Amino acid sequence: LGGGAMQCLEDAIAESERKYMKDDEGREISVGLLQCNWDSSALTTEMTKIWIGEVLGYHCHIHPEIGTLAASPIWALAGCITFDDDKDKGCGLKETTIH
Repeated sequence: LGGGAMQCLEDAIAESERKYMKDDEGREISVGLLQCNWDSSALTTEMTKIWIGEVLGYHCHIHPEIGTLAASPIWALAGCITFDDDKDKGCGLKETTIH
């Protein structure tokens, strides 16, 4: 799993036919997912990426930084760019790319 243009589902929407979302300035962006550092997160994040891309038809990526806290996805979804920092989560500085 992960990475290539291979499709998992028989009736998947082809990557070339997938759509982008638009940010506040009208730029095309893919749906961003945050994976955390435990096995079940890796599995559910990859399954969610497949579902968003192949069933819903949106471009999707997994954020390169791995969340280390149980609340990391919530902070990331809220737009906090340093979601694992206990002292300053960096919230409200820019539009989130993790959905």
